[in-house]
Amino acid sequence: KNNQILYISNTYDSVCDPFYEIPTISGRHLTDNDFLSIINLNSGQSALQQSTYTLRLLNIRLIRDFFLYYLYAFEYKHFSYFLTIQQSDIHQTRKYKLQTKILRFCQTLKQPIIKSYVELPLTCGKDYHYLVRAKFSNEKKILYGLFRNTTSANSSSTSHAICSYSIDTIQEAFFQTIKRCLVDGKGYRGLDFISPDTHCIPSKNLNQMNHDYCPDENDRFFQYPIGGHRSIEEIEPIIELYDRVNFTAIEIGSNEKDTIIFIGDDNGTVHTFQTSNTNEIYKQSFQSKIIVDLKLINTIPTLKDAKLIVLTENQ
Repeated sequence: KNNQILYISNTYDSVCDPFYEIPTISGRHLTDNDFLSIINLNSGQSALQQSTYTLRLLNIRLIRDFFLYYLYAFEYKHFSYFLTIQQSDIHQTRKYKLQTKILRFCQTLKQPIIKSYVELPLTCGKDYHYLVRAKFSNEKKILYGLFRNTTSANSSSTSHAICSYSIDTIQEAFFQTIKRCLVDGKGYRGLDFISPDTHCIPSKNLNQMNHDYCPDENDRFFQYPIGGHRSIEEIEPIIELYDRVNFTAIEIGSNEKDTIIFIGDDNGTVHTFQTSNTNEIYKQSFQSKIIVDLKLINTIPTLKDAKLIVLTENQ
């Protein structure tokens, strides 16, 4: 389609050019003539002068100093979702300096990303705060996350866990966060690293909103971006992994009665689990040390006909 857009996230490093032109999130053309070029890129924009298809951090200092690492993205209905590891706040005042967040914005051709941007913390059990990889199952409408309990992958105390989040749970959390700001006038908007933090102001009635709510493109008073402090929580992980390896990849498959979870590690091994029996059911090793990604293809009509593509560091 002529109006198809690919949204691409950009993780900066501490030595990037202070005048770096690539936005944090940018919409790209998928047409032949302009394939993957940034749509309506205006040089030198600030965060408060977003074009419709880009999102930028507040200033140059934050581009260099604010840790924001994009890990995964998926779409559902008319929303784009991204998963990140990022600083808890720009002042580093929280107990955990880094945390996992899930953010979303509306896919619309007439409204800047910043005008519908919302982000929330995402946690897995009591101990697993740091997302490693994720996969969204379109069939099950469930997001699966592979987490670890330490920021360093090589720590002797590192363990991993897998948690699952239904899209209904995710949508409900975003709805309650938006409602709290726009209807109840509670909380803050701005997030500091995108625009200055200010108090929310009640500006909508509850009957104007639902779980698929996107702001009116003609509404000149907007209170986004909105940040919630109430996490989307999964109290009990599906699987906890205490192997002394660093898990690096995840893929999800389904059969008629069960969900199959494939996990790759940095020793070149693919581990297989099923959600009805969390004991490992199969293990296969490859010559390469690091499993970079896993991808199931040809999963229809049944999982037994599928092929698992294993991407390693040298294959």
